[in-house]
Amino acid sequence: MIELLTLIVGFGFLFYYKYKVDKKIDLMNDYRLKLYEDKYHHILKKDKEYFMDIKELSRHVAQLEKELVKLTKNKEDKKNIYTLKTKK
Repeated sequence: MIELLTLIVGFGFLFYYKYKVDKKIDLMNDYRLKLYEDKYHHILKKDKEYFMDIKELSRHVAQLEKELVKLTKNKEDKKNIYTLKTKK
């Protein structure tokens, strides 16, 4: 009878400690998950900023290309003023 009572109490403590350990493991997992979510959101934010920077830079490059075309066109027009060649 004492052995049965000892087994019951022993298993009771075992399941109690297993429950406590599982609770701590869940808390650790939640903490890690929160850290990973923070890192993920930070990476997403950086990605959005990077994408916006690329969009802005591509707009500036397009504007500079237009200005370059204008300047080369003006340069050619100035050359043609002094020559007898006419544009077709």
